[in-house]
Amino acid sequence: MDPFEGEVPMTSLSHRLSHLETSGLIRLARVEPDLEYLFRHNLVQQAAYGSLLDTDRKRLHLAVGQALEQIFADRIDEMAASLARHFKEAGEEQKALTYYARAADTALATYANQEAESHYRCALDLSPSPAVRPALLVGLGEAVYRQGHFRQALGIWHEAIELHQAAGDLDSVATLYARSARASWFGGDTPGGLRLCLEGLQAVEGAAESQAIARLLHETARAYYFNGLSDRTRALCEQALEMAERLGAVDVQADTLTTLAVLRDEPTQRGIQHLRRAVALAEGAGFLAIAGRAYHNLGFMTNDLEGDLRGAREYFRRSMELARRQGSLSEVLTPLMADIGNTLSLGEIAAAEAMMPELESLVESLPNPDLARTVMITMQALIALMKGQSEEARRLLLAAQSRAREGGDLQALHNVNLELALSFLSQTRFQQVEDWSEVETWVHEAIDIANRGLGSQVSTLTALAAIRARQGRSGEAGRLLQEARTHAAARIAAWHEPAILSAQVELDVARQHWSQALAALEKVATYEADHGRRWHWAHVLQLAAEVHLRRGEPADLARAQELFRQARDTFHEIGSQRLGEEAGGRLATLRSELAARALAHGQAARELAVAGRIQAGLLPEAIPELPGWQLAAVLEPARETSGDFYDFIPLPGGRLGILVADVSDKGAGAALYMALSRTLMRTYAAQHPDRPGEVLTAVNRRLLGETHTGMFVTVFYGVLDPAEGSLVYGNAGHNPPVLLRAASTGGVEWLSRTGMALGVTENTAWEEGRQTFAPGDTLVVYTDGLPDAQGASGELMGTARLLEAARAHLGLPAAAMQQALLADVHRFVGDAPRFDDLTLLVVAREGLTAEG
Repeated sequence: MDPFEGEVPMTSLSHRLSHLETSGLIRLARVEPDLEYLFRHNLVQQAAYGSLLDTDRKRLHLAVGQALEQIFADRIDEMAASLARHFKEAGEEQKALTYYARAADTALATYANQEAESHYRCALDLSPSPAVRPALLVGLGEAVYRQGHFRQALGIWHEAIELHQAAGDLDSVATLYARSARASWFGGDTPGGLRLCLEGLQAVEGAAESQAIARLLHETARAYYFNGLSDRTRALCEQALEMAERLGAVDVQADTLTTLAVLRDEPTQRGIQHLRRAVALAEGAGFLAIAGRAYHNLGFMTNDLEGDLRGAREYFRRSMELARRQGSLSEVLTPLMADIGNTLSLGEIAAAEAMMPELESLVESLPNPDLARTVMITMQALIALMKGQSEEARRLLLAAQSRAREGGDLQALHNVNLELALSFLSQTRFQQVEDWSEVETWVHEAIDIANRGLGSQVSTLTALAAIRARQGRSGEAGRLLQEARTHAAARIAAWHEPAILSAQVELDVARQHWSQALAALEKVATYEADHGRRWHWAHVLQLAAEVHLRRGEPADLARAQELFRQARDTFHEIGSQRLGEEAGGRLATLRSELAARALAHGQAARELAVAGRIQAGLLPEAIPELPGWQLAAVLEPARETSGDFYDFIPLPGGRLGILVADVSDKGAGAALYMALSRTLMRTYAAQHPDRPGEVLTAVNRRLLGETHTGMFVTVFYGVLDPAEGSLVYGNAGHNPPVLLRAASTGGVEWLSRTGMALGVTENTAWEEGRQTFAPGDTLVVYTDGLPDAQGASGELMGTARLLEAARAHLGLPAAAMQQALLADVHRFVGDAPRFDDLTLLVVAREGLTAEG
């Protein structure tokens, strides 16, 4: 029976299907909702298909296509690709063209960009008429644009522009010029984008108002901005916005608001309002690319203008999410790079490094990665810089600078030049610089770009002010600082004040106004700490330590020691090991100098011996006994008196306060400060028996109100509940204690700082941490005399060695573990002189018995 002459009787069809199934050629796939058979192998299907004559094949494809049209009449968009293929094979090219175009448009609307590209190309292969071809080219250009093939998109759209111009369709011409300019910008040709915009405006000159004209006006404004011609940007933006609002062009409104928000003369809060409105408009209407751009700019303003790094991170990640939904690699890159930069600002070096492989993969997957590679190299340089790899950072920054210049990327060039200048200033501080010409060139170029609206005038002027201060040109430095303040007043930004204060420090140091420099540094340090910029905070501490040493007043040496120690510990904690080692080296040198001075000037031995006996009497007479727990503590003073102390404070409900502290100074003064601190801790522990944070706050307030010595004290104070096995604690700038989990688990928990040392500054609060002891867990609390113990070679014991020793002795009774740890420290120090007190406290929860 000929299958094309009529319907096959059901009995005959069933018989034939049964025969084919028995022969092993087909198999039953399903019964419900429709009976369905499949070939057992592709080769069988190919053989069957190949046995058909061409005319039969065409008739078969036509029959299938017509059947699909009838069966799936309500799902034509879903079936469009299959329909196109069948009608093409049937020789029905016009119908195939219609369905390929429909399938392509459907795929493009759902961001299936590769699928859309394939369908558009199939449609174009069918030689569409001049009336149909332009729309297919527009769609194909958009599909390849979203995949990052910007040069391809430009070529495709160029042909579409010519066709639309020939047809007199000026709206389509305007839209395509706007899209081409954006593609040129993403492709790294910023000047080319502006040329396309101006060419487009000329091509549609005299055209009536329309959404497309508004779109081209905005794109021209944006191109002016990125070419450093921001003075021409505002007027075009406002013209585009007014036209878009009149015509109801939501996408143009949102895109234009996003550009207006970042203009230098736009008030900060108004700019943020623009961006929030842009997000609402774009997301509400489904314009994901524009919404993503608005979220990115909102992240930038939240970061730069409000200083909210974590809030900015959320906006950048939302921008990335929208870009991924579109399948647009290029639009993922910009917020990803911003997110990495923010992560570095927060001092999360390891997290930023973990994000780099994705960035590098995305950049290398782009057809034209030059623009993105410049920023990627800059990110690599910043990571190297924060890890203390200054030479590698300089090499990468110079490579990025060269790329940015060649590509005309002014914004990237401004940022790279500023980083080069600031890193040079940091690395040559307190050194004689013979040749400033290269650094001055970088900064002047950055200032020129900033004056064109593509960078920070405040940052560049303060960098130049710092250079002039180093050169001894104080008058000029002062004038530049005043100019920077004027710009800062005109547009509020979070980072203006620390930039100005840092330049003021350079000027004060050059004039040897040490106290003014320290006052400014204290403000900068507070600012960096408040905004969570730990790497920058540690740098400020290190600089403050150097300034203290140069001022040389009685309390300065002790303060410098503490600042170097805090900087060292912070650098190590955030993964900047080389910078941590440098700060540690300065600390070791300073301690050696202090020891030499102490020997040279002698000591008031009798007075200190009396103070030492009084101080020893303040320590607990006996170690408390707690059922199921073991406690041990020891203090070994380096001299007659100690700045260290520990205590056990009985609290209501069977709880026990555990206290270890270290006063910043040594000698009789430190002993008195220690006695006062101990008394205050006991007083407020009784008033706040379950709130260690409140205890620290109250003691800090009293110390600042009743003492004026410049001393401070680091404190670890925890409240142990033996029944629950819990410890609530506050850590005021103290060395983080280590909680060693039972040997069976082998875990380690560091009880990190929850606030700064006591006696430093007012209006400070301490957070509280919480840990739970399982049977066999052991807590080791210590002062810096243990990790900072120095051997005969000058090498420090270090936290890593201390942790290794503690792990080795885990499982010993508390007293035995304490003795073993001290013995390890003594062996390491050997015959070398000891400069600091050793305090060690061990809290161990006994393990379970064999019966459970």
